Amino acid sequence: SARFMSDMEMACDEAALQGLDEDDRRIYGMVMLDIVKRCHLRSEQLTTRFNPRKNAVKERFRNIMDTGAKKRGWWIIAVAAVLCIFEIALFLVTGVGVS
Repeated sequence: SARFMSDMEMACDEAALQGLDEDDRRIYGMVMLDIVKRCHLRSEQLTTRFNPRKNAVKERFRNIMDTGAKKRGWWIIAVAAVLCIFEIALFLVTGVGVS
């Protein structure tokens, strides 16, 4: 559940930051830091389930300032490659489609 919430926060950050330059990303980070400070001072969590834990916030800041391409979908390519290899092996073993 905690990892799911963290992933959801990261996805929201990515959607909000799409197309923004480094200065705008920095401003976004500063606003987030201000929210964390206020949340900590009041010692309550926001109703949005914002995670003010130190490690979660650090991870989000790294993600906010990372303008590089994200490594998404590598596992989909791996699964597709395995399936292709399986189908080729099945074809070679059974000879289906060979006249």
